[in-house]
Amino acid sequence: MAQAPRGKPVDVETPRFLVRSMTERDATGLFRAWIGNPELMAALNMPARRLSPNDVARFMASFDDRTRYLVGVFEKQSKALIGLFLLDVNLTHALAKGSGFIGDRNWRGKSVFEEVGSALFDEFFSNRGLEKATAQVWEKNFAALVPLRRLGFKIEGYLRDEIRAFDKSGRRSQFLLGLLPSDRRSFTYDG
Repeated sequence: MAQAPRGKPVDVETPRFLVRSMTERDATGLFRAWIGNPELMAALNMPARRLSPNDVARFMASFDDRTRYLVGVFEKQSKALIGLFLLDVNLTHALAKGSGFIGDRNWRGKSVFEEVGSALFDEFFSNRGLEKATAQVWEKNFAALVPLRRLGFKIEGYLRDEIRAFDKSGRRSQFLLGLLPSDRRSFTYDG
């Protein structure tokens, strides 16, 4: 069976960041350290994992810039990777399910999600045919909920005990959030 063609990589810029599709060369030790960080992965309800170079290569190859995007957030001056966005796109329904995190704790709480998310969703709504974006967020993950709401995401549902906690501490409830083009709020960084 022939593999579907790759799509156009993401490449947008904001006042402080370069936002682009990740490549295997971007999957440095820092990237692997984030995946291995229990605190960071806990917010995503995922176990921390140690990835070999081969694991990283397989993981990176699973993103095709058509239906699956792994988008890096790079600080403009230093070119340092500070965070990631993952988008799974259902082309039939022009719908994307997104998640992400700011791995560099020096950038947390500095409106990175708002600035990058605004540019990223502008790109997907204006140039890639997206008609709706969604996110499912643990009810206690305020680091994700607050910026998503600032971008215009609306709470569309509350999923009681939706998923098992990876650490076997019980079940976690989640908010289901949605963003339509008409909901978007632009974010401009004032410096």
